[in-house]
Amino acid sequence: MKTLYKHMNYIYPLLLAITSSVAIFTIERNLSAGIYDIDRDSIGIPIGTILIAGLVLFIFHLMQIFLYRKARHTNSTLIKISALIVAIASLAILADSINYWATPNHFIISIFYSFSTMAFLTLQLQLLKVFQ
Repeated sequence: MKTLYKHMNYIYPLLLAITSSVAIFTIERNLSAGIYDIDRDSIGIPIGTILIAGLVLFIFHLMQIFLYRKARHTNSTLIKISALIVAIASLAILADSINYWATPNHFIISIFYSFSTMAFLTLQLQLLKVFQ
């Protein structure tokens, strides 16, 4: 149990980085292929959003690890509730990203966010088992 938890602590952030990279690559490839109109908004807006979402998810991951480690030593309900709120916020960001990119030209981005979400949910199940 603890081995999978330790591995997921590294796999989930790695998947977030891969997902962000694939998303940026897909957007740039679509621009080069002429899918986007040149007179539309800059592709910098979605690329910036992807980078900010990835950074926020990574920071939430670090916060959750810190909170659960602190909860292990103090057994505080307030700390566990804070970690749960961070998990819910992360899940909301991931679900919104899956929904937003679920369009034909960006479906690969949605698939990679789905992989990240599955890794996140696996990590959450491991956290519940390890820290109960």
